Amino acid sequence: MKSVVVLDLFSGIGSAIVVLKLLGIPMRTVVHVEHDPVANYVNKCNHELREDGIRHVYVDKFEDIFGDAEIEKLIEDHGPFDLVMAAAPCQDYCE
Repeated sequence: MKSVVVLDLFSGIGSAIVVLKLLGIPMRTVVHVEHDPVANYVNKCNHELREDGIRHVYVDKFEDIFGDAEIEKLIEDHGPFDLVMAAAPCQDYCE
């Protein structure tokens, strides 16, 4: 199976990536998008600091990738994405 590139929107502490790892899904790159600095810290402890062989990219604000030009740049820099996951928080984004 080829390794995939994942875009994890509203990634929280990275639980979805843990599940993909447990399922044996090989990942080359994961772009984590999460605005909560504590969640990002825990996410890094769960993944990047464990030297799992995956390239982890962290985006601190959803707004940094929102819009046509921003999405194009994200895809150009880190894509194309094979899997896009989103667990939108119940905050301003879903009102």
